Amino acid sequence: MDPKVSIVIPCYNKGKYMHKMFDSIIAQKWDNIELILVNDGSTDHTHHVLLGYEPKFKARGFEVIIIEQENRGLPAAVHEGLKRISGQFVCQVDADDELEPEYVSTMAGWLSSNPEYDWAVCDFWYVYNDRTVYHNYCKAENHEKILSNLLESFFFGRIADVVWNYMVRSEYLINSGMIDHYFYTINRTQEPQYVLPLAANRGKIKHFRVPLYRYVQNEMQMSIRKNIDDYEKYYEQYHIIVDKTAEWLCELEPQNKRIMFLAKLSRLRRMLLLFDRFNQTDSLKLKLLRQETIDVVNHVFVPSPQINEEHTASPQLLFTAISDNIFGNKPGEISKRPGRIIAWGALGKNGRSSLGYLKGTSLEPHELWDNSGDGVAVKLPDAAGLSADDTVLIFPSNYEIVLDISAALHKQECTIVTYDEILTYAASIKFPGFYNDSIALSPEGADSCNQK
Repeated sequence: MDPKVSIVIPCYNKGKYMHKMFDSIIAQKWDNIELILVNDGSTDHTHHVLLGYEPKFKARGFEVIIIEQENRGLPAAVHEGLKRISGQFVCQVDADDELEPEYVSTMAGWLSSNPEYDWAVCDFWYVYNDRTVYHNYCKAENHEKILSNLLESFFFGRIADVVWNYMVRSEYLINSGMIDHYFYTINRTQEPQYVLPLAANRGKIKHFRVPLYRYVQNEMQMSIRKNIDDYEKYYEQYHIIVDKTAEWLCELEPQNKRIMFLAKLSRLRRMLLLFDRFNQTDSLKLKLLRQETIDVVNHVFVPSPQINEEHTASPQLLFTAISDNIFGNKPGEISKRPGRIIAWGALGKNGRSSLGYLKGTSLEPHELWDNSGDGVAVKLPDAAGLSADDTVLIFPSNYEIVLDISAALHKQECTIVTYDEILTYAASIKFPGFYNDSIALSPEGADSCNQK
């Protein structure tokens, strides 16, 4: 018989959408499932949907626990569900998304057959109204390095900041201390307090590079966080949860002090990139953030990298350099080709924000290409017209898009430079000290930073 898998599903006013998730659970290629459905004080017909599906789940052979509680927020609902798990493995999913039929069997099946692994994670589909996009769990190319440094990967945005694509051995989750320390005074988010304890315990993780989860963006989610004030409020609450989680992790295990420093860098990175995105160059908050970044970075790296206000005006490059230093990444050798240097995806978000970094460097593009190009200043892509003498800079970072472009380019045998490589190349020019092994994170500096 299959080991039991506990699926925790917090439900709040999702009655309109829940049938897709529930039908996808019934379609799972796994027969031993415990469903823990937490109705968090919904005011729509969620309660009736739960009661309507209960006999369907039981007819499938699943165990069903329905918890009705007053509205206390997402983290409180998840916490209530986690306290009830009795399966060998556990996951939590959103009530308005969908699972691929092999979601449970792929990850729980692997964990069942490989006891040396403590948790598993999969890639996912992001479903918009008009399209479905593949998302890789790892947001950078060196997957092995990312998975072996999950704490750092989480803080520097190198993994997807979600919880529903994990399958965890229940014993590992319980022993992490997460359930005993779940924080639910803030109810808008919960990712840090779920992922950080699992990552901090350094358990072995298996990454399945297949999309087994479908994250569906409905009209309720599309209305969230439209301006900088919304994002600021969200990040403020997010990092309160990060700090609370880091505090109890440090109390349990002193070696986790590194988390406090990484959390501080993560907050500064998020906020500087946010202000940069919304072009808030004259904001007093931005000036204070830049000064705090200067103080923190110069304090905890030895010898001091001596970054200044001008450096913080390029937050993407600065934090690429810091991240590369912590991960031990170096700029790769980019062979010099006599042909053209072409920026593919020049009009996309990455192209618009990063093309300026290459001005005056040996990778400054001769031509700009984009599917939305006008054919003159920005040309339409012409892979067939490339030769082995050309170098193509791929600015899109979406896994599926990069895969398609790379497949076309490999036929022409031209040099390919990915977006991660572009950023590391540009950062190594602006911040060479972070790449020549002369600067390193000081444990003493990090400890004293924690005490500030």
